[in-house]
Amino acid sequence: MPGPTRLLGFGPESWGDPEMLKLRLLGELAVERGGGAVRLPPSRKTRALLGYLALTGRPQRRDRLVQMFWDVPDDPRGALRWSLSKLREVVDEPGHERLTADREVVALVVDDEEVDLLQLRKADRDLASAELPLLQAAADSAAGDLMAGLDLPDCAAYQAWLVAERDQAAALRRRVLNELMRRAGGDRDLALKYAAMAVQLDPDDAEAQANLDRLRQTSPTRNDPQQTPAVADVPQPSAAELTRRLLSRPAVAVLPFENLSNDPGQDYFADGIADDLITALCHWRWFPVISRNSTFAYKGRRVDAMTVGRDLGARYIVQGSVRRASNRVRISAQLVDAVSDHHIWADRYDRELGDIFELQDELTQRIVTCIEPELARTEQRRAEAEPVQRIDSWDLNLRALALMRRGRPADLSKAKELLTESLSLDERSSRTHALLAYCLQQQALLGWTADPVAASGTYLSAARRAVELDASNWLGHTLLGLSVLWHDRDFDAAAESTRRAVELNPSAALAHQYLGCVFEFDGHPGDAIPHLQAALKLNPQGDATPLLNADLALSHLLLRNFDDAVHYARRAIAAFSGDVRAWQRLVSALGHLGQQEEAAQSLRQLLKRQPRFSRAYVEATYPFRFPDHLDLLMQGLAKAGWPG
Repeated sequence: MPGPTRLLGFGPESWGDPEMLKLRLLGELAVERGGGAVRLPPSRKTRALLGYLALTGRPQRRDRLVQMFWDVPDDPRGALRWSLSKLREVVDEPGHERLTADREVVALVVDDEEVDLLQLRKADRDLASAELPLLQAAADSAAGDLMAGLDLPDCAAYQAWLVAERDQAAALRRRVLNELMRRAGGDRDLALKYAAMAVQLDPDDAEAQANLDRLRQTSPTRNDPQQTPAVADVPQPSAAELTRRLLSRPAVAVLPFENLSNDPGQDYFADGIADDLITALCHWRWFPVISRNSTFAYKGRRVDAMTVGRDLGARYIVQGSVRRASNRVRISAQLVDAVSDHHIWADRYDRELGDIFELQDELTQRIVTCIEPELARTEQRRAEAEPVQRIDSWDLNLRALALMRRGRPADLSKAKELLTESLSLDERSSRTHALLAYCLQQQALLGWTADPVAASGTYLSAARRAVELDASNWLGHTLLGLSVLWHDRDFDAAAESTRRAVELNPSAALAHQYLGCVFEFDGHPGDAIPHLQAALKLNPQGDATPLLNADLALSHLLLRNFDDAVHYARRAIAAFSGDVRAWQRLVSALGHLGQQEEAAQSLRQLLKRQPRFSRAYVEATYPFRFPDHLDLLMQGLAKAGWPG
């Protein structure tokens, strides 16, 4: 690569150039200007907007930015103007305007050398000739996700874009690590370091695990804990074991989507939808997904699902069509069981054309979000129908999950037995440990009011083991976060785990629900609300609907939005009148509003359902980080006539 190259934030020499703006997007977003770090706006949407403008590298229409970040009833254009004014303070200098905007478009003008990921992408064009310090710096300092902490689950189009960009950044980092391993030559310790980092980046990458296993076997320092990289406190499964586990599961094949438009030139859009679905499905790490090279061999051919399933060894087939006309597009998608040729799920999406890539991302996210639970339900039904003598760990897990969805005490006890049996067959299954933690958590809820702290500790070890075995297990992170919140009152660890769960699976309603729970007790009820609403949107008919509305009631109560708190508490009670948590929040909110008659009636309903309601119970089951939040809840109850 000609000329010297430096990467923002990777080494002290890169942070001293007063002539250059520097944006670090790998890891947490950071900006340096004029030789010093710039304080960023506290608004996550504003910081996310900065990263989006920097990475897209092209002018963006105002209406698209509003739709992507602020599609709300209030004043979205005003919110965009406010954010742009804050970003100008970050990136502009006297006589040097980098952020430009008119009535139609917004653009951030930066050079590749001013943005770490763009600079790394430039080096990626010829990694063999890229400067070694650049590659080492990228590998050593970019361990975090792209734009870490800037997930916006309530902004679907932005979130889909961010997930795709993170995938590309992770793939680029894998190539960098492979190049560094190649250049390490005879330095086995250095090669081992980068091999370990590659496994950390993707624990399910069989090739990376094989490289690490090979280097550990040949490295003279492999038995020295001071020399071996701390990639895992728990030994990782071999490449062969990872492959065996994956291939033992039913595979999914995504066929090329059929272009029903009159214009053959629109094939690229139909192909792009299928490509994105393959990429998104691969990130579940639950079902193996047949590669594009195999499925696109059927492009333009009329074949039935059963034939494709036999040819490719796939149980499930995703297929669909795209029709564009004028400024609209219609996409149809369906999921087919290739063994029985039965249609499991189908849907149709009609949209106006705008930014074609944003539209593609949005539709991909929606389709994937629908397909995943349908696959899970179908596999559960299949496992339940299998003869007992033929079931394996995979089937045991599916049977247990089906029982857990019923939620009755006897069902949960049986599910625990099945999961324990599953672990006897495969003790190193992260998913099984996570499901066991989930089962134990559901059991704990049954006796939760008696001793909530003890109950929350029953699933701590299982959740921790799930994360130890697979750092990408979103369910394990979710339950670990909730357990340490209730059992240890470790708010920082709880927030870290539940945030990571949402980052790993933005479509998981449970992850959003528990992150919202952590936020409201951690003193950030305003941050809890978008996640609780996202959980309702992702699973609008789920059993957790009363709990989510009750948590929304608490969040609004803590924000002193007492009318909203009453609204959500009533919604929770309408869904399940036995939800004592909702009654508690309704009584407090009505007390603060001074609606004495209704507050007294609601208090009587609460005490009828929970006669032992006491201050000790409130202090034990409302683990607020800040005492004034506990006081606010208690004051409302007292105003309603509760003696305490």
